[in-house]
Amino acid sequence: LRAMESHRISEGVQENGCRALGNLARDAENKMWIGKEGGIAAIIRAMESHQISEGVQEQGCLILNCLLHNDADKSRKKGKSRKKAELRKKAEKQNRIITIENKKRIAKEGGIAAILRAMESHKTSEGIQEEGFTALYNLADNAEIKTQIAKEGGIVAIIRAMESHKTSEKNLRTG
Repeated sequence: LRAMESHRISEGVQENGCRALGNLARDAENKMWIGKEGGIAAIIRAMESHQISEGVQEQGCLILNCLLHNDADKSRKKGKSRKKAELRKKAEKQNRIITIENKKRIAKEGGIAAILRAMESHKTSEGIQEEGFTALYNLADNAEIKTQIAKEGGIVAIIRAMESHKTSEKNLRTG
């Protein structure tokens, strides 16, 4: 995050910073840390500063999408013991809470507009369309955020992405 802050004009630093955050976001605790420590704002700032960079836009949409996944901590091994089951339940509950908090932060800090701008500016990029589409889909399970997505033009962007990328497995699966 410090490198992204110190080198805001460097497209490479911003793209790789988003990629690094994406790798970290595979863990529930890191998702929480990214949200609380300004990572969402840094990602959105990178997307705003480098709107013509397909790499920054794709990595930005990807990491925002990663922060929205409500998946249990995959590092825990499944087991039959009661203690392991309790740990899994606790991890799943914690991850749901983190996901809800990150959704609110992304919506509040301009993430929807950043995703839509990326999708509009890079209509032919399947990666940006897929990640943007999926991020909007994941955000939309919150009624307030769903309304915000619609007001900001998300419905048109989603339909355009589906029409333009009909063969995309991810869009077909999510749509």
